[in-house]
This record gives sequence, C-alpha cells and structure tokens, in this order.
Amino acid sequence: MDQRSRVPERSPEKIKLPEGIEAYNELDETLHFLEGKDYVRKSVEKHQPVFWELLNNTTDSSSVAVKTNKGTFRIRLHKNLAPYAVSNLLNLIEKNIINKK
Repeated sequence: MDQRSRVPERSPEKIKLPEGIEAYNELDETLHFLEGKDYVRKSVEKHQPVFWELLNNTTDSSSVAVKTNKGTFRIRLHKNLAPYAVSNLLNLIEKNIINKK
C-alpha cells in the first residue's frame, strides 16, 4: 500500500475556507509531496494579510494575556502553525482595537 492511498482523495475540499486556509495548505502540500508533484500554496482574496513585521518579533513560545471579568488567561501564539491568526491578533492588539472592547 503506498502512502497516498491512506489519505482520503478529497480531504482538502472538506476544509471550510477562508477560515481553514492554513490547514488546507498543509494538507494539500503533503498530498502533493506524497504524489511527487510540485505545490503552489492556495490563497484566499478575502483573507486578512499576514503582518510579517509583527510575526518576525514573535516565537512559537510567545503568548498574550487576556483579562476578563472572570479572570485572566493566556493564549500561546503558534506563528508557524497559524500565521494568519497570530498576525491578525497581534495587529488588533497593536492598533488597540481589542483593548477597547
């Protein structure tokens, strides 16, 4: 049994876009690799741009504290796993949009 036959043929198409673009790209890139094909990452026009200058100052061990009326919790910033989500959160913090709510 080859590696490709272990993964359902239509798996990438089941991922909801644009929210799942990072998961889609990782899965589709892996499927292309297993087939020995070149891969071009898919982008979504409606998606927020990645704010690279914010990500460059962040590591996968970075976190942010969120204070609520029920207490404080921390969010770990996995920039390599979810660059769009992390850069969007950092951008909202930098613009002080989150602190206003």
